[in-house]
Amino acid sequence: MQLLSFACLGGLLLLLGSASSERILDELRSVTFVNADTLQTLTNSESLSLVFFLRGVTTDNSFFLKEYDTSAERLKAYDITLALFDCTNAKDREASCTKDDIDTSVFSYRKGMSLISVKVEHLFDVDSIMAHALQLLMLHEVPIIESMPERIELEQSQVGNKDVIFIYTDVIGTREHRIFMEVAYAYQDKFSFALTTDRTLILGLQAIEETSSGYESGLWVLFCSQMRKDEFLKNGHCEHTMYRGKPTLFSLAKFVGNLQEKSVFYAPEDGVASVFEMSSDDPIVYVYAKPDQKEKTTEIMNAIANDLRGSAKLVIVDMENSDCQSAANQQGYTGAGSGIGLKTNNGTMHFLDPKDWNESGVKDFLQPHIFPDWKSEELHPSSLATSQNNIKSLIDAVETQDDQVASAVYSVQKKEMAGLELVPELFTDNFHRTIRRSPLLLILFYGPLHHLSLAFLRDFGVAAQTLANNYSAPNALARVNCFDANDLCSAENVTTYPTVRIYRQNPASYETYKESLDALAVARTTKLLQLNGPLLLTREEEVEKFSQGQHPTDFSKFSSSSVVLLTTDSTSGDSAMFQALSGPMCQVTALAVVHPSIVPQIAQKYETKVPSLLAFNREDTVKPLRSMSLNDGDKTAADLTAFIRAATIPFVPELGPENFPHLYARHQPMAVLFLDGSDVETKDAVLASFSSISTSDQFPATVFCWMDAQVKTLGLEILSEYTETVELPMVSVVKHRQGQVFNFQPKSQHCASTDPIQVDALAAWLQQVLSGRASPSKILEQGEWGPPGPYYNFLEFQQNAVERLSQTSFTDGAEDDESERFEDGSEVEEEVRRMLLELHRSARSVQEPHKLDIPGEQRTVQDIPGEQRTVQDIPGEQRTVQDIPGEQRTVQDTPADHGHIEL
Repeated sequence: MQLLSFACLGGLLLLLGSASSERILDELRSVTFVNADTLQTLTNSESLSLVFFLRGVTTDNSFFLKEYDTSAERLKAYDITLALFDCTNAKDREASCTKDDIDTSVFSYRKGMSLISVKVEHLFDVDSIMAHALQLLMLHEVPIIESMPERIELEQSQVGNKDVIFIYTDVIGTREHRIFMEVAYAYQDKFSFALTTDRTLILGLQAIEETSSGYESGLWVLFCSQMRKDEFLKNGHCEHTMYRGKPTLFSLAKFVGNLQEKSVFYAPEDGVASVFEMSSDDPIVYVYAKPDQKEKTTEIMNAIANDLRGSAKLVIVDMENSDCQSAANQQGYTGAGSGIGLKTNNGTMHFLDPKDWNESGVKDFLQPHIFPDWKSEELHPSSLATSQNNIKSLIDAVETQDDQVASAVYSVQKKEMAGLELVPELFTDNFHRTIRRSPLLLILFYGPLHHLSLAFLRDFGVAAQTLANNYSAPNALARVNCFDANDLCSAENVTTYPTVRIYRQNPASYETYKESLDALAVARTTKLLQLNGPLLLTREEEVEKFSQGQHPTDFSKFSSSSVVLLTTDSTSGDSAMFQALSGPMCQVTALAVVHPSIVPQIAQKYETKVPSLLAFNREDTVKPLRSMSLNDGDKTAADLTAFIRAATIPFVPELGPENFPHLYARHQPMAVLFLDGSDVETKDAVLASFSSISTSDQFPATVFCWMDAQVKTLGLEILSEYTETVELPMVSVVKHRQGQVFNFQPKSQHCASTDPIQVDALAAWLQQVLSGRASPSKILEQGEWGPPGPYYNFLEFQQNAVERLSQTSFTDGAEDDESERFEDGSEVEEEVRRMLLELHRSARSVQEPHKLDIPGEQRTVQDIPGEQRTVQDIPGEQRTVQDIPGEQRTVQDTPADHGHIEL
């Protein structure tokens, strides 16, 4: 009986084991199952395949099978097949299944050839499986360096050709190795990549001081493309810098992408306004160079220039130039000698203490702003002595969710971008020709790994689709991918992504688009520009129709405002000022000039003086007609600009993401009425009372607006930040510059339907607040309302229901949380991976890889098909080149931003 029980128990265990094995195999969704018939077809394929011969599911290999399956899904994008041959299936017996230890390795094949095998014990997770597979795929493109002569030979082969991205990792198959290989796959046409597991081969490269935490990996960029052979033979190595960014796929991909872009700018040569107004995801370092400190300034710049590449932009400011001096002073620089300023990605400026004006002081100042995730150990050239010990790891072995920027990349890429088929891509060979053939062309210059570029690219496509579906005008949008057309973006001096330029048949002349980065704004601006304003209105009927948005065509669908100039003297200063502003302001609204012969009649009809500006807003129920007298002659261009822009917004608007940046830019206190939008009758009465104060001329320097604050609205969320007790209606005055909030709560027992917000009491309270005689109800945290960049901080506030990926600081010894690595962060990483694959495909479609110009060498360039020219790049010298027949342009060959910098 006992023996029978043991037999039954053994049978049950076998049955359970078999069921468990079948369940695990059934759960494999991405692995390709092969048999004796299909194995040969797979191994003969042009693409790489890896095969695991399974002799049975065990506790030892069950985890491996799940990781193998996950890797199979991700590696399909690289045309790599992970296959499984089930040796337990009697029908599919294969000779290999009988070999000893066949199930302890994974075998690789390509074009009928057996390559190498990898022990399963080395394929312990998705990272290691993908890293090994990609290394096999690119064994020639990413060589494994095993000796110092090999490293020297690699550097020498790339002198004057490509920069080398070189990684050390203590073992093959780490997460850092996998990330490196994915980036190498995308950028292999732009850079040379190599890997070593021998720590002695980082001799001469920057390393960090030894610590007890161990040294697992490090990555360096060797700037070989900028060197000449004689310089290399003299120095024995290429100049280099160490990567000090986050250990994520997005961060490394962004860093490598940045290496291709122009990173050093000169003022005034590159345009004073351009470099001082430049914005970037990365910090911008300004070196204010005084001529009497040239030698020391040059020494400091050359010490930091390479370290900044890929992580920051560098601007050399000639402080001997008066325009540069003025711009630097406006920026906040007050130093008497040379100095350093740093602009963060939210526009905040930081300045180096003059007493720290030396190499170490400058590096200490820049480090926390440019490399915030980097530990502050000293960088030094490694030696053979230190190479025998473990030192601090560059990249911690912790995968984290990417930061807010990566989250933005993911969120804008989740859906296919509609309308881009209507936005042609431009390259060097068709750029000028396309512009010359187009009466109007808005060209978007963007970076494919730049989060704001990708968000705007989607909207740019939607704008093209909107224009095509609703208007019969010819297409007026085009785009330039500055990864694919790097030479074109450099030639056009595009320094910021995204940039939209407006051309009218002349490649040498353009305006810069400065409106909101959304589809509606692009479509509206395009239609406004197609009006070719400012128009000349010669009849009263034309003025009437223009004010209604009906002349010369119906533009009321995309613009609610119109602005006209009334003047009897077309040569006056006001008229000239209006004409000068018409370029940028025609992007904002419809502009027109009334013919002097009918100005008196129009002025009388609208009860205004001459000269003056008249603004019509067809959506404004409070003040649909506004005027600004120009009779005193004291109005500036800024005054006219502010009036025209204000005309596009109702006098008492509902506060929202579209108008907030413009209202905030007025730098005036903001009086916000919070009300219950669900109670229509009360809402209208409250708004009417509130609007009566705004039109009373008592508070001309105050912005009046309102928000719906009923349950689950943005208005209620904002009001809850201003007060702990919410009772509607309520008025808050916000002084953003001071971070002060003042709250006014009408007393409910005195509220009558004719005066729901107590107009007199509210007006008296406003007088106290605006004159500084009232105490604030709350002090906002510093920077809470200051937008970090144009037009999108408020959008983020509205989208806070969307879950953001948090930033995680990296610490020594942090645990490797598998679920965080591959589940929570996988969506972001998948999107970055998809973009890298797109870069790889687009790079392969380009005939010639971009070659950096080396000062002093000759190069042959081609501006139009069939026409070549040879030019010589000489630093500091001018040259005249001809791009199109009969058209010449003079360009300045500034020193290359890759080598030593001279003032």
